[in-house]
Amino acid sequence: MQVYKAHDADIVAFLKGHAKPIVDTTASQVAIMQDNIDGFLKKITDEELDAIATYMMHVDELSKKQ
Repeated sequence: MQVYKAHDADIVAFLKGHAKPIVDTTASQVAIMQDNIDGFLKKITDEELDAIATYMMHVDELSKKQ
């Protein structure tokens, strides 16, 4: 998420399969991500994706509060 934050990138577009990952990954990691996008993420509503993205963008802040 640090890379997405630094580049002000659209994680929702990635989760919807409309954008390629912007982080360094291996071919096997890309394949796993694509399987997830093609599988259960296609069934998630836009509102749910926005909530997931918000959580992902701020989860590091939550762990600092503990």
